[in-house]
Amino acid sequence: CMKRMKHMWRIGAAGIVAVLMISGCGMAETLSPANEGEKEYGKAETMVILTTEKLRYENVYTEEIWTAAVDNRGTDFESVLLPQVHDFLIELKTMSNMAEEWEIVLTSREKELVSEAAARYYMALGDEQAEIFGLKQDDVTALYSDYWISEKLVEQLTGDMNLEVSDSEAKVITV
Repeated sequence: CMKRMKHMWRIGAAGIVAVLMISGCGMAETLSPANEGEKEYGKAETMVILTTEKLRYENVYTEEIWTAAVDNRGTDFESVLLPQVHDFLIELKTMSNMAEEWEIVLTSREKELVSEAAARYYMALGDEQAEIFGLKQDDVTALYSDYWISEKLVEQLTGDMNLEVSDSEAKVITV
């Protein structure tokens, strides 16, 4: 379970969040964490991730990736990823909340780096696009903080574990 969580966390941001931009942010509702009353991710935070990932996917696969069929029924790439995007963002908030419970916090230097990165992102995005997204720089900073804190949690939980699976271990069937 821990191996899967760390693996999914590592690939999550890199691979599954570009789709909402293509679908016109079809996920207009907020993305709620598991516990009621906790802060949710809304469109603004979702769009922070999407703008970055959309560009990454298109740089590698071109814009045609969004309509590419992924199975023999004609299901397109975009349709397959939408549920994964939703799950990833909920996982991010849940892990951030878990890190808070474990009292994992950013150092003052890490907070500075988060603020600098958020400011660079916000400036690159531009006021007009930020307004369209309903985004404030504090939203970007909070999202970047959640991501970094979640990374620290994963490192703490898996720090001493050997997460590599040998070929022989992968061939073993456990019933």
